[in-house]
Amino acid sequence: MPLPVAALALRKLELGKAALTNALVIAAQEYANGGYRAEPIVRRHFTKGNQQRYGWPSLSRPYALWKEGGTVKVAGGVAFLSKAQRGALAAHMSALPALPPGARKGERARKISEFRGGKAASKADPAAAVETPGRKPTPGLPMLVLTGSLRDGVSSGRARVAISSPTLVVITWAGLPEYALYHQNGTGKMPKRSPVNPSKEDVADMIAAARRFLSSATGTAGAVAPGRLAGALPVRARAN
Repeated sequence: MPLPVAALALRKLELGKAALTNALVIAAQEYANGGYRAEPIVRRHFTKGNQQRYGWPSLSRPYALWKEGGTVKVAGGVAFLSKAQRGALAAHMSALPALPPGARKGERARKISEFRGGKAASKADPAAAVETPGRKPTPGLPMLVLTGSLRDGVSSGRARVAISSPTLVVITWAGLPEYALYHQNGTGKMPKRSPVNPSKEDVADMIAAARRFLSSATGTAGAVAPGRLAGALPVRARAN
């Protein structure tokens, strides 16, 4: 699924539109595909410390538990029961005669409360986790990294950089997993954690890439003072 992102804009400099456009292209390539550095800047989104670097909200407790130890909260209060109790609950419910849906749900809640010594199931219960069958995650992975599909798609070096105008360059990532848009835009149950929106540190490195190009293009290395470009590479993002 295409993910067009990062329209990069520089204030017009005295070096002319051609040099400005090329500087934008260099900055965008450095960010999305790499160039001067071995890896693209955007790969930082998938490294340790990314939550603090990009100001992302914390993971929900159940998902964080699963990601660290292969545990996950399951529906209906069953997560608060032991394995033996969950088996006994299933046997109890299967032995019941036909009941209206509301009555069946009430009996299920009553039985769970009975197993828990009269304590009703609560989302705040710290023991709200059970083992998840099948594949286990690798503990200690950075946020946004589980299988590596999103990370590898974003930082594969195959993003398309297109000139939209003399002062606008657009980066498009294609072929990403469908959930890339969920992270980019957020959902009703999940906050935004953009896999591509740059941080201040990222922008500073893009500015450095543009400055290197402009210095080289004018044949006066170091002649472009940091103050001329600092803060002049605002980045805004959009996703389709």
